[in-house]
Amino acid sequence: MTTHSSTPSYSSLTRHSDAKKLEVVNLFMTGLSMEHISEMSNVPVQTLYRWKASPWWSKAVVALNKQDKAAKVARISRLVDKSVETLGDRLINGDYVFDQRTGTEKRIPVSARIALDATTKLLDLQVKITDREEDKVEEIDTNNKLKELAKNFENFAKGKRITTPEVIDVEPTEIEGDDFAVHV
Repeated sequence: MTTHSSTPSYSSLTRHSDAKKLEVVNLFMTGLSMEHISEMSNVPVQTLYRWKASPWWSKAVVALNKQDKAAKVARISRLVDKSVETLGDRLINGDYVFDQRTGTEKRIPVSARIALDATTKLLDLQVKITDREEDKVEEIDTNNKLKELAKNFENFAKGKRITTPEVIDVEPTEIEGDDFAVHV
């Protein structure tokens, strides 16, 4: 009779694919318990806890969150594009209304109040988007300056000479008849 004590455990016999691991991380991100995930994925609970403690787990969570966010942004962008297209059509061609006398649909011009409200909201959104883009450019400039300072500090700490850009001295000279001129 054979004893099972010398038989390797399930988890040591099975090498799980990366797809299976991502499936498990996805299930975990939905809020399921490890026990439930184990039942659904056929991976032992102990293996799940060991995976969760490993460095690749948190990287997978971050990557999946980024993918999810990118997918949501893409869907929202498509909806916004369609909304703007529909709004433009309504502003140009009018709103649809049902004519009870004829039993048909017809278009009537959009009221000035509704057109003004739509325009105001779109302009506000445009300003916010522009401000965000300017903030990003400003942030990039700040990051570049900080990197340059870090590099200079590193060179200073190593005893290397820090090179500074050439400064040109400017001295104001007065010229008759031109009170605001500055000449080099």
